Amino acid sequence: RIKVKIKTTVPLQLNAGSNYEHTDTMTNVFGDLALQLKQTVLDKVETASLVFTIDNKLPLKSLLSIRFLDSMGNEVILSTTFKKTYEVDAAKVNAEGKVMEQKSTQQLIVSLTNDELNMLKKAISLEFKIRVEGADLNSKIYFSNTNTFDIKVGIFLKTKLN
Repeated sequence: RIKVKIKTTVPLQLNAGSNYEHTDTMTNVFGDLALQLKQTVLDKVETASLVFTIDNKLPLKSLLSIRFLDSMGNEVILSTTFKKTYEVDAAKVNAEGKVMEQKSTQQLIVSLTNDELNMLKKAISLEFKIRVEGADLNSKIYFSNTNTFDIKVGIFLKTKLN
């Protein structure tokens, strides 16, 4: 498991119509995947999924974009139909618009075809971008030092026994 935390100087207030983006890379996330997924294993895979567990303590919904990178930093394109952007629910807020103590945990399960799994073997790193923006042009965005966005990624394979 890899845990990523975003840190920025707070308090931070963005004017209406503004947005905030943060891009980061998890290195060596898939480093051993190619070693583990030899052709004899791939031939037995029935289903494959990437599982993203996201603990969102941001006051608004976010867009999570992902890209897979090879050892040279080039994008590994899994397929032309692979969805790379996902909406993440906002944390629960009180009447003042401040995030309540509990976090909003969301699990994104991204199914992979066998061809996509084969391409994933070429990836070493995962680049992710988080984008938040106001609900409309009149809403301001307030961040505090208690706002966090944690993401974990794993892979789930269901294989045949023989």
